Amino acid sequence: MAPASACFTDNLPRLARQLARAVPGGYWVDDALVEAAQHGRLAALALLLPHRGPGDGMPVVLAAVEHGQVAAMLLLAEHLDLGMQGSRALIRAAELGQVAMVACLLPHSAPLTNNSRALGLAAQNGHTAVVDQLLPVSDVRADHSLVLRMAVRGGHLATVRQVLPHSDPRAMNSMALSWAVRRAKGREEPDVVAMIRLLAECSDVVAAAALLDGADAATEVDRLGVHGASALQRQALLAAFATVELPRTRAALRADQLAEASPPFTAHRRRRA
Repeated sequence: MAPASACFTDNLPRLARQLARAVPGGYWVDDALVEAAQHGRLAALALLLPHRGPGDGMPVVLAAVEHGQVAAMLLLAEHLDLGMQGSRALIRAAELGQVAMVACLLPHSAPLTNNSRALGLAAQNGHTAVVDQLLPVSDVRADHSLVLRMAVRGGHLATVRQVLPHSDPRAMNSMALSWAVRRAKGREEPDVVAMIRLLAECSDVVAAAALLDGADAATEVDRLGVHGASALQRQALLAAFATVELPRTRAALRADQLAEASPPFTAHRRRRA
């Protein structure tokens, strides 16, 4: 039996004998810690932790998070100085929608890390319960209300409604609304239609349309009208962009800029001739 396999079977006497003969910090100890955390084998974890290697312990922490082993995480928090690892673990737990794990990790982490990324990923993935947990301890307006844009990117109307009252929907030229319009393209998602209507009420529609290619703003309504459940989308976009006029598309503007920056190819050929 390989040393780490004692951990897999909860053969604690054999594991203790292997540890007594092992070099402290041996590679197999860290591998065994990961497996013990994945399976929630608390007695094996307690035996292994004093013999772990010099690393930051992140692999074993993530193993506990990704397998929802809250009891294992509580034990790890007693033995490890989580520090930045706690914040990384919180981000992963929020992304996965693990309510109990998020509650376990909050005392050992900084929810504001990376512009409240834990909240943003929870909103993006539609985890409403985790959003409720993190809202009081996060900065929803960080990085120009990035959390709102992440919720829009995920297409989850429920989490958009949760974070919108705490956000600035006009941030970055009402980029959240332009993202919602892009998401609606070619899809049949009534939630996205409702999202466009909700954001259009509190955004700068002209600024949002300017973030789209001019062709998008001009043709999106007709384009969406082709799809089976897009009548509502057509109505929403007509309301959102009825007053928008884009005299030149971004592609046309780029072409003009390139033409000003360098003479036409034919001019180069004439000079060479």
